[in-house]
Amino acid sequence: MVACILTSDENASSTLESNTTSITAFSLPAWQLALWAMAYLFLVLVAVTGNITVIWIILAHKRMRTVTNYFIVNLALADTCMATFNVIFNFIYASHNIWYFGQAFCHSQNFFPIMAMFVSIYSMMAIAVDRQVMGKQCWEGGSRRG
Repeated sequence: MVACILTSDENASSTLESNTTSITAFSLPAWQLALWAMAYLFLVLVAVTGNITVIWIILAHKRMRTVTNYFIVNLALADTCMATFNVIFNFIYASHNIWYFGQAFCHSQNFFPIMAMFVSIYSMMAIAVDRQVMGKQCWEGGSRRG
């Protein structure tokens, strides 16, 4: 994921550090970088706005508070964390080839995509189990709960 290459005055003379700011095979022209930045900005804004809206709708209205909808809130929170704590910082790193955000955040920022992946998988699994149990109860003539 991120190599955690930090620049500072102390190690600016080393070859690894001095290569991080030069033009590489992965460097883009300014117009392409601007297009990618706008695309990523749009993606993050849509993800955060949409997920916050889903969370607000479910939590603000009492009739929306069902077991399945709480799992959907969990999915929305995981996606919001991914969009805010991973996508932005990795785009900046990928476009500049320098990690600006400190050693501690460099090592901890890989936690967010892994956490979001596991939360999404387990939430969808819980939704499937809940729906299976509800379908079985309805088939056997039990009560509906949502």
